Amino acid sequence: MDGLRVQLERLVCHISGEKENEAVIIIPCGTDTRLLSEHLAILSRQKKKGFDVLILGHAPSAIPPGLNIINYRERAPLGSSGSFSIGQMLGYFLGYEFVANADVDCFPCSDDFLGALVETARREGKAVLPLSNEDGKKEVYCINRYGTVPRKVFEKSGFEYAMFFKGAEDMDYQARLEADGMLFMGKGQKTRHPYLSMVLFEVASGGPKFLYYYRAGFAIHNLALYRAITCLRAKDALLSAGRMIYNYCYSFIFSSMASPTLFGVMLDGCLMDLGKRYDRLSFAIPEASVDAGAKGTVLGIGQGSGAAVIYLEKWKGNIGTLAKIRRRVSHIGMFLGLLFAPGDYFAPTGAFIEKYSFFIPYLMFIKPVRYKGKHYCWGKHPIHLLAGTALLLATLPLFPFMVAFSQLRILAAGDYPPKAGNSEKMLRNFASAALKEGGPG
Repeated sequence: MDGLRVQLERLVCHISGEKENEAVIIIPCGTDTRLLSEHLAILSRQKKKGFDVLILGHAPSAIPPGLNIINYRERAPLGSSGSFSIGQMLGYFLGYEFVANADVDCFPCSDDFLGALVETARREGKAVLPLSNEDGKKEVYCINRYGTVPRKVFEKSGFEYAMFFKGAEDMDYQARLEADGMLFMGKGQKTRHPYLSMVLFEVASGGPKFLYYYRAGFAIHNLALYRAITCLRAKDALLSAGRMIYNYCYSFIFSSMASPTLFGVMLDGCLMDLGKRYDRLSFAIPEASVDAGAKGTVLGIGQGSGAAVIYLEKWKGNIGTLAKIRRRVSHIGMFLGLLFAPGDYFAPTGAFIEKYSFFIPYLMFIKPVRYKGKHYCWGKHPIHLLAGTALLLATLPLFPFMVAFSQLRILAAGDYPPKAGNSEKMLRNFASAALKEGGPG
């Protein structure tokens, strides 16, 4: 316990406040506290006040009445993964019975939200995920949007994995909770959150943050494979290995041909090098110039006459794995046919890009893509697709060795999945990366 306290104090320092209630809400916040002020105002209207609010970062100068605020500051950059993981650990070791992670821009939808959420977690004995509405466009369940975890669940499934730094810590933790039978979807409780678009153009506009998300996409499959192997779940291991191969093949050409930076980040994820920081690097999608008189081919779902129309309806229900594969192959066939349609550029609708964004990186090798009034293209000849494919096939035999290396690396780190017994190791590994990157020691 003393070693864990030392590692926590390397990363965060206690500013003010003490534990008063059995439940705590963890809210990470940077220097801009405007959203936090709005968030706290909503919390102050909750009918049942049996909770504390632990702010990891900067608390606003004015605190609404009726709230017990505990404030910790970070000594080194924690990222979203580090903040939520360390927040959970603080909640656990401070003795709370229920710990909820909440994005600063995720707001409860009712005044009895928290009381009902805690009671559901108490009754079910599981982590409860409320339904999160994203501006009416999407509904998701996310542990970092008021997912409430009882103390005994931490003892069984552990904490979120700080080593991601940014991105995927929620998906990894939810997968662990589900595997342990410790996940409950609380449809009766709801939150609202701004819509998060995962379209390449939107995510990349966030700068270096996209690189962490990209790396995490590979690391999360490595960790899933490790869990399956250590738990002797052969079916899960095969599924995880299949997802890793697909993700590697899908991303290799895009990464290697479009950006050396992106290719390096992909390798970091494949090899589980999660200690690297990308704050000094950037990834940009080049804009393309298009002749003013060019006529584009419009792709949409149910577009009007004169447009190239393609129907790619999302299947509903469980139609079987082979049927899904056949459906996806037919989609690709229709899509490739449109590459040769008249026009100097290809202009899919925003709705299509949102729904079928996996097409876009490769389409940009062949034709510029118009998105929100701008045209984007990698600026390369289509021959690069063939060159990338050849390079992929030549290097694919090395992939099993990369996977083996990554699995040994996870084993050697000894910090996954992070639980009370090995969380000190995770914090030590995390601190060595965070403090190395210029944080105060």
